[in-house]
Amino acid sequence: MLKPPMLPSLNPAVQRLPPEMLCEIFNWTMVDGYFRRVYGWQTPTAPWRLTHVCQAWRDAARACPTLWSSIHIVAPDPAHDEYSAYLDDTDHGDDDEPDSEVKKPQKRRDSSVPVASAKCQSDAESEEESDESDDEEQFSTADYFPRAAVETQLQLSQSAPLDVVFDLGCFCSASHLCKLLRIVVRESNRWSALTLRWVYTPDIFASLAKIKGRLSQLESLKLLPRKGGLDYSYWPHVFADIFGDAPRLRCAALARHPPGIPPPFSIPHHQLTHVRLWGTSQFILNMLPIMANTLVDATLEADDDSDSEDAPISIELPHVKRLSLANDAEFQGLLVPRLASLTLPGLPGDIRFLPEILDRSQCHLKTLNLGRYCYYIKLDVLLPLLRLAPDLLHLRVEYARHISCFPKDLPHALAADSTICPRLVSIDIDATHGKARTLRKEYCELVEAFWNRTKEVRSLRSVRFIRHERHSGDPLGARVEKMRVEGLEIEYASEASLDEESKEESDED
Repeated sequence: MLKPPMLPSLNPAVQRLPPEMLCEIFNWTMVDGYFRRVYGWQTPTAPWRLTHVCQAWRDAARACPTLWSSIHIVAPDPAHDEYSAYLDDTDHGDDDEPDSEVKKPQKRRDSSVPVASAKCQSDAESEEESDESDDEEQFSTADYFPRAAVETQLQLSQSAPLDVVFDLGCFCSASHLCKLLRIVVRESNRWSALTLRWVYTPDIFASLAKIKGRLSQLESLKLLPRKGGLDYSYWPHVFADIFGDAPRLRCAALARHPPGIPPPFSIPHHQLTHVRLWGTSQFILNMLPIMANTLVDATLEADDDSDSEDAPISIELPHVKRLSLANDAEFQGLLVPRLASLTLPGLPGDIRFLPEILDRSQCHLKTLNLGRYCYYIKLDVLLPLLRLAPDLLHLRVEYARHISCFPKDLPHALAADSTICPRLVSIDIDATHGKARTLRKEYCELVEAFWNRTKEVRSLRSVRFIRHERHSGDPLGARVEKMRVEGLEIEYASEASLDEESKEESDED
């Protein structure tokens, strides 16, 4: 979040920035899909807060459509601490004072947020509207999702493509939410990305029905039903094909549907190039052949362990370059001849067939990503996989909370065998999901294993620490510094830089 400059010497320089440069800076400071969402209307983050710095920043932010192009209507989690303030009307204060006055939930809205209607109310009017929330009243969905906020974002986004998210729960007011849906549905011809995650009801179906035939700009679709939130008796037959006419659709994330019930939506599977499928292995195996000839990037997450003794189903994915696989027990028949990047999330599951898949595919693996739960993978499974990747150039490992993401004996095995990944050029150590500010010993040993095993001709050139800062208290800092002095390039990067790289890879496809 940007704040007003505190140093007087900086004021003239900041004030002289042209609006175009300010808008570019604003866009660079955004975290995609987070700071632009309408979430509980308590969040004091950009772009709303940017409009309160000064008049120049307000004008620049209001004139930048992309700042307002994410319309995220996200229902709060009832179990979340912030939301519990709205629902808990039995709070009796301190446990030691049973007679204390019962507190009623209050409407809450950040008074610093410039809520404006489609006619753009003035700041004074917005502040007066916010001040009304000081009265103690029962919480309602209309307070949590103010209609004026959605209308303002739609207006200020002008003609920019929209990223739309409906993440709703059964505890929300259906009538108010349907009003919001109808407002956003009017702009469905601008939707470039759509996420549906909620409990489905007839009213919601009726609100969504009008998007059929108006999704000419839709490029990404996520259908994520909440557990236990589907009642297929509500599905009108004509509703099933509302996504059938989406000529630009290329990316999709599809969750499982209840066994024995056909998929509720019909989408143009033959167009998809990037897909994420999770659910039962049977659901995934049924979906893959339909899109096999166009897929470039596939994430497969089976959540069941099958004991079937049937022969594996052979499925060739001739164009897949990137594959993420959490459990290969049912996918041992995969053939991916052009596979270049493999991701192992490391969720509990069986990946003992991966070496066989790689060997049969005769692919040239360039990138391997080990997720933060890969400590489930045993060394006798991981080493054969690495030996089948002599052309591996990039290795990425993630922090886990309390343990290394790879088998603890892996660094020693790599140090003892220089034939494993002899061409490795770079290592990324991703601490995005970890809280430790110091480098774990296992990760330092992993880098040293590649750096020290062939001092004459070193292939390793760079190591990048993601979301891990230099820290004077790091006991392993001296070992990292020693490798830097010897010629290893050390970089400290942000998560945003990875997002840019991922976007560039997708654009290349």
